[in-house]
Amino acid sequence: MGVETPMKPTLTDIADMTTATSPLALVALTCLVGCRSAAPHPGWPGFTSIPPIANGDPSVRHEVTVMVPTRFFIERTPGAVSFWVDSKSFVQTNISVGANMLACFQNELMTRDGGGWRSINGTELMGGLGMDFGETTLDMAAKVMPTNNSDFKMTVKIFETDNPPQHLWDPHSKNFRILWTGDMAPVGATPGDNY
Repeated sequence: MGVETPMKPTLTDIADMTTATSPLALVALTCLVGCRSAAPHPGWPGFTSIPPIANGDPSVRHEVTVMVPTRFFIERTPGAVSFWVDSKSFVQTNISVGANMLACFQNELMTRDGGGWRSINGTELMGGLGMDFGETTLDMAAKVMPTNNSDFKMTVKIFETDNPPQHLWDPHSKNFRILWTGDMAPVGATPGDNY
C-alpha cells in the first residue's frame, strides 16, 4: 500500500475557493496570477515587474460595499507620537469599481501648518481593501508636532488601478481613479486602545 500524495490546487481551484469566501481574496489571486507571468524589474535585480491587468475595464462599472475607517488614535510618549486607525470605527459605504480593476486604500497623515494642511509621513498605499492600516510611529514627532489633537487629520482614499501591487509600486496609470475620499478625526488614545 503506497502513501497518497495530496494534489496541489490549480489556479481554477483557488479562484473557486476565493469567490466563495472573500472578494478581497480575489485581489490576492489577481496578484498571484500576475506574478506567474512577471518579467524581471528593470534596474532592480531580483524583483519582478508585473504587467497591468490586461482585461481591466474602467468603463464597465459595478457597485461594491466596502468598510472605511472614520477615526484614528494618537498616543504620545516623551520621544515619539504614534498613530493608528480605530478598528471599531469602520462603517459601510458603496463605491463603483471598474471590471477587473483593483480597488485599494491609500492614506496620508496630515498636520495643520499655519492655515493649511501638510503631510507628515507621505502617502501610504495598501494593495487592497483590508482593514489593517497598521501603526505609524514618528520618533521626531514629540518635539516638532503640535500638542493639540485637532491639529491632525488622516485623509483616506480608495482608488482603482490596473497596475497590481509590486516592489516600488506606482499605482498611477491611465486607468487610475480616486473612488472615495474621507478625512478622519483623531481621538486621544487610552491604555485600552492599544493597536
